[in-house]
Amino acid sequence: MTVLPALDLAQPGCKPCPKAPQAPDASGAFYMHTWRIKRIVAGSQSLIFAIKTIADSVFP
Repeated sequence: MTVLPALDLAQPGCKPCPKAPQAPDASGAFYMHTWRIKRIVAGSQSLIFAIKTIADSVFP
């Protein structure tokens, strides 16, 4: 069985991801916010794909 990585929903108090772009000004903050949303969406899509794959294998 493959272990899926935990989904980081950027909850308050969690450590910032080192790969996340830094935000020196307002436009940078918007870019960082957009980057986080894209990352969450990508994680959600992979999670949905994994659930569909498991469901298809259980109920062919």
